[in-house]
Amino acid sequence: MNIIISGATKGLGEALVSAFLARGDKVFGFSRNQANIDEALDRLSKEFPEALQEKKLRLVTGDIANPTTTRDIVENAYEWLGGIDMVINNVGIFKFDRQMSELAPEDCSLSTTPDTLRTKFGNAEDFEKKSLYCSLMQTNLYGNARFIEMVISRATKDGHPLIVADVGSIGAIDQLSAKKFDGTVFYNRSKAQLVAHTIELVDKNPLLLLRVVHPGPFGESAQAIADEYGDTWAIKNVADVASHAVKLFTEDTQEKITHGIIASEKHFCWHTEFFGDIEALGIRGLTWKRTHKVPEGESTHLVSKK
Repeated sequence: MNIIISGATKGLGEALVSAFLARGDKVFGFSRNQANIDEALDRLSKEFPEALQEKKLRLVTGDIANPTTTRDIVENAYEWLGGIDMVINNVGIFKFDRQMSELAPEDCSLSTTPDTLRTKFGNAEDFEKKSLYCSLMQTNLYGNARFIEMVISRATKDGHPLIVADVGSIGAIDQLSAKKFDGTVFYNRSKAQLVAHTIELVDKNPLLLLRVVHPGPFGESAQAIADEYGDTWAIKNVADVASHAVKLFTEDTQEKITHGIIASEKHFCWHTEFFGDIEALGIRGLTWKRTHKVPEGESTHLVSKK
């Protein structure tokens, strides 16, 4: 399988690259930080020397919030891979609501530059918070949406089937199911809106399938949540998230849309008074068989380091 993935050099992105290389797939990934690319290549070359020798991995620089750069990346990926079977939206920014000030969509579109934002809002007391909100939306929603639209456009032109795989969030489930996680509404909304947009694209195109994984807290964002709220139960090993995601993304089913969740069984989202019966949420393609509760022994109880 030929795969293109955003945010491929850290955390879940790198773990997904490892999981697909272990399957024998060919992966084209990108990240905006060259230092992260160099470090990831060093680690992956030691883990999968044959894959690199056989040219099954390529990592390049690129900012998903830049439409021109993204277009070049997609063209390069098609040239190198020869065709794309799966596109994965992985890159994302996590921030708390208190760190940001909401903007209208037209003020944080992909055409909004730091200069245009400063021209309009530079005198505002919360300018830095507005800038963070703009960056989050340009990356999590508008950048990822444009990225998959470009890949879909090429796949459709070629008449080639395509799996679109979104990395959502346990927080996106609250938006999709009309629940509410206080403190991360903006982040959750960006993830949920991307999934909703992707669903619209997939439903209109017979060549497309959509696969979505919604992880609970893990990694740096999990510690940030613990620092903010005092504690949280998180997934200890990012490789577990990647393994579950790959299982969902490559599931042998012709269902148009599937969703799955992975989170610590001790995380509050599993409490029946919050989500209740997963299948009763009415999220298309979300079933108990596609959810995974990470046992307490494979989870970690994070407390505030502040």
